[in-house]
Amino acid sequence: MHCRHLWMAIVSVLMLEMGGMASALGQGGSSCTSQPLAFRENIRQPDAWEEAWELIWPDASNALQMWRTQQFESLLEVWRTMGPHMVEAQRQAEARALPSSAAFLACFAHCPHPTTANVVTVPNAHVWEQLGRAQDPNEAMAFAHGHSESPLALDAWATEVRTGMRLMENLDLPPVHVVSQGETLYSIGRTWNVHPKCISEMNGVWDDIRPNMHFLIPQPGH
Repeated sequence: MHCRHLWMAIVSVLMLEMGGMASALGQGGSSCTSQPLAFRENIRQPDAWEEAWELIWPDASNALQMWRTQQFESLLEVWRTMGPHMVEAQRQAEARALPSSAAFLACFAHCPHPTTANVVTVPNAHVWEQLGRAQDPNEAMAFAHGHSESPLALDAWATEVRTGMRLMENLDLPPVHVVSQGETLYSIGRTWNVHPKCISEMNGVWDDIRPNMHFLIPQPGH
């Protein structure tokens, strides 16, 4: 099956499953109800690197199962750490005429275990230099895998990465707020027009707010 058709088939199955889900992050008997994650209206077709990766690592079923464990909790936790860096990563990718997926790959290059939340920083110049020099998508993936110092074999790591990035690209994920000095749940709630109790429940915090914490912000549909 052509890789684009394969991805669309995966999307169709997930959309059917998600229709009956309720996100665990927004529950707990409160008024801050949360809807399941949904795909964006415009599903982005795989770029050239992603098409190549899907041919090299075509079986994404096991990785997909890992990502959607507990209603995509692992995906949201990885997004919590990676999301704030994506604007800059996309800018760096565009400046080097690299495909959009390079922005995600540059961030995953800091993740030994792709499905586990990591403290991801903006990829440094060395990462971008090596991705820009890569002769093909396979070489780019191999570099990112080596840079991550993952104990996983390349095939396992690459399958998790390419599946995770496709989900993050196409799911309607909540925005991420990075806490600044002096902010509280109340001030953050005013910024996003969200009740502070809902932010608290989604992130499992209340009064212990510190700078540089990353909060998922519940939005309509989340």
